[in-house]
Amino acid sequence: MKNIDQYRASKLCGFGRNTIGFIENGRVTLTDKKIRHIVETYGYTIELFNQLLKVSPLRHEMIEQCHSILNNLDDNKLRIIMPMLQSMAN
Repeated sequence: MKNIDQYRASKLCGFGRNTIGFIENGRVTLTDKKIRHIVETYGYTIELFNQLLKVSPLRHEMIEQCHSILNNLDDNKLRIIMPMLQSMAN
């Protein structure tokens, strides 16, 4: 879903204010029931969700996502991740 922040998404799903953020950061374990609830709350079907899981992202999409993530990191986090990226590039 575009143009919706984590807090609003949590509210739409009937979760606590920070739950979607916790899910995105891997701090909440997702059950099949919770995944279905989120997908259907967003207006999609679980069948479509499962189909999309099988599709490999295109290289340029992954690069765009990486750029977006890196652009949003503060200086400390960027310093932490830089050596790992450099080691992968070699």
